[in-house]
Amino acid sequence: MTTNLKLDGATIQPRYFYGWYIVGVGILVNIAGTFAFSSTLSIFLKPITEELNVSRGAFSLIRTFEIGVAALIVPLLGPWIDRHGGRGVLVLGVLMEGTGLLLSSLVQSFWQFVLVRCSLVIAGEALLGSLVINVTIAQWFVRKRGRAMGIANLGTGLAKLSIPLIAASLFVLIGWRGTWAVFGIVAPLLVTAPALIFIRRRPEDMGLRPDGDPPHQKFDKSPATSAPLSSAQSQNLRTERSWTRAEALRVPSGSTLVWGIFADRFDIRKVSCIQFLIQGIGLIMAISSRQIHFTYVGFFLYGTGLAGSFVLREVIWANFFGRTSLGTVRGLSLFFSHLCAASGAPFFGFLHDRMGSYDLSFTIFSCALFTSAFLILLATPPQRPPT
Repeated sequence: MTTNLKLDGATIQPRYFYGWYIVGVGILVNIAGTFAFSSTLSIFLKPITEELNVSRGAFSLIRTFEIGVAALIVPLLGPWIDRHGGRGVLVLGVLMEGTGLLLSSLVQSFWQFVLVRCSLVIAGEALLGSLVINVTIAQWFVRKRGRAMGIANLGTGLAKLSIPLIAASLFVLIGWRGTWAVFGIVAPLLVTAPALIFIRRRPEDMGLRPDGDPPHQKFDKSPATSAPLSSAQSQNLRTERSWTRAEALRVPSGSTLVWGIFADRFDIRKVSCIQFLIQGIGLIMAISSRQIHFTYVGFFLYGTGLAGSFVLREVIWANFFGRTSLGTVRGLSLFFSHLCAASGAPFFGFLHDRMGSYDLSFTIFSCALFTSAFLILLATPPQRPPT
């Protein structure tokens, strides 16, 4: 299948680059994946613990099991995406998630809920999660990778804002069991058909090039690996950067799209440094301020930095490691991330028991953010081998 047309020996490029359809599916995938997030599960905490007669402490252990399941899946998933693409994985994942959510509405005991949650919902979410869709988008974009990731991640932000409101309304109308059933139906409807129709592994499979570049142009040069710019290109880049500075004053802060634009136009390491600093400063303001409006400002800054991390980390991995084995690289990195996440909750819980508050935990986290801001500047961009 190809979208290029040839007329009298000339190639006519399509008006819309096919990669943007992939991004559109990414928005739907991120919305559907949010149904399985732990933040969504927390909305169901009170009614489930009361009806199934389980303590909140025992209920919180589900998160540890979830991370363990995801950690086992992602290292195996990455190489598969590199070889075969993500279309089948996304469809299987959303069907597993939907089935698990439907069965969650029928459980009669806590052990049944844990079994369904970990075997279907979380396993499905791992297949449907950010690894698959972000690696796929990275295959289709190089120069516009940041903004493509930013647009796709708007789905997560939209879902996190709307799902609590929708769930609260559904609780009143049909109860928590009915709400799970609705989510289990909606998730496959959002993803299955679009994924089957539009998802493709790489643009080369359709006779296209990343970013919609014409066939004769070199395309696989990320900002970290590109050759020195000509004087004309440098002038254009300075013009684009001036435009971006002005744009930043007009676009609301915290948007993943804004971070994506910055990632495309500036040194990704410096942008990431700023993201870590904003997140760290916001956390300090939120936990140390005694005035409520400063607390809100702090959480706003922290959320702004957090939104940037969803986009920037994916762009960094793709820019530094390239497209060929990106799924394998991300799968391994997520495995270690999940291990750290699994140990983080018990560690900070123990620290709270010892200290009587979370102040030290937040301080450690703030120091980690500022340290990350410094370390990211030391990352050495890959160099193109001499030819």
